[in-house]
Amino acid sequence: MIHDGRYFAEEHLPRELPHRDPAISQLSRALTPAVDGRRPDDVLITGPSGVGKTALARFALRELREAAAVDTALIRTLGKTGGTILREAINQHRCGIDVHRGTPTDELPRILRERVDDPYILILDEADDLPATDTLDMLAGVPEVAIVAVAHDEEAWLAGIDQQFRSQFDGEHHIALDRYSPEAIADILEPRVEHGLEPGVITREQLETVGDLVAGVARLGVQTVRCAAEVATDQGRDSITDGNLVDGKHRALEEIRASHLRSLPYHHHVLYELVRALDPAASDQLHSRYDTIAAAAYQDRPLEPIARRTRRTKLEKLREYGLIEWDSLPGNRRRYEAVDPQLASEHDIPLTGDVAHEA
Repeated sequence: MIHDGRYFAEEHLPRELPHRDPAISQLSRALTPAVDGRRPDDVLITGPSGVGKTALARFALRELREAAAVDTALIRTLGKTGGTILREAINQHRCGIDVHRGTPTDELPRILRERVDDPYILILDEADDLPATDTLDMLAGVPEVAIVAVAHDEEAWLAGIDQQFRSQFDGEHHIALDRYSPEAIADILEPRVEHGLEPGVITREQLETVGDLVAGVARLGVQTVRCAAEVATDQGRDSITDGNLVDGKHRALEEIRASHLRSLPYHHHVLYELVRALDPAASDQLHSRYDTIAAAAYQDRPLEPIARRTRRTKLEKLREYGLIEWDSLPGNRRRYEAVDPQLASEHDIPLTGDVAHEA
């Protein structure tokens, strides 16, 4: 039933982005100066997980590169220091320099400044933690570098950066993406279905049903159709039923959650496993247990345990990724629960025996 699975792959970038024309125009205006050799404007793209933030940035850069030979890089910044981000920016630039980890961090802005003599656009993806790093300060001294930051929460992101940088990412420099309507989801799915599935296996009405099922989240919609096709094939069907769509959504959610968890840095895994073990976990209980296991959890790792305030940020990321949920409790406290308690971290994180899940 699946004719070409590439059209359902996460990395697939379609030739068109339906229902994103205003956002495309806004981002294109910001980046177009690069065509004439001038530094583009910085941009912040925000919105819920799965609504196409990174796809929008990649789409705009593809159009830009088709118009001129502009240097660009895509860097996933979650959990990385400013030094690591700058090293990746240097290594991805056409200048061909490969800076090793031993290069002093304070030398990196100079290296980038000396080598970059034309506009260089950095997509800083998964940039929710970026305000807690010195990345913006380090890049401020590199005149030709422009930033497209991709994050979830506009207010939290802008509140976390220095006042001097806020005007660069606010107002016209900020693009907020919302969830799609069911009809828009269907429009997004149609070309993928046309090229990726055998003819006639799913109707337009069913694609709109998918839009309802996934509450306007494009990534989940794409994967729901793929998984529904797999379920229908397993059942020996020639077409996809509405029941297959429901089962496909459940399978897609499981796969997306597992993919999200694998992609997260180690700090998030420690907190996730604590929530999963304590399930449910009141915030004071969670932080107390974290302090108890921290020495063992971080033993032999090039990381240090994180402070309570930083843990809260990591927990928010787990929630954004659909891995945990929480209820508010009196006294500015929360009660955390794992969305899928059967989904375990790939890391062997030591937990005390009375609450640890068996491997």
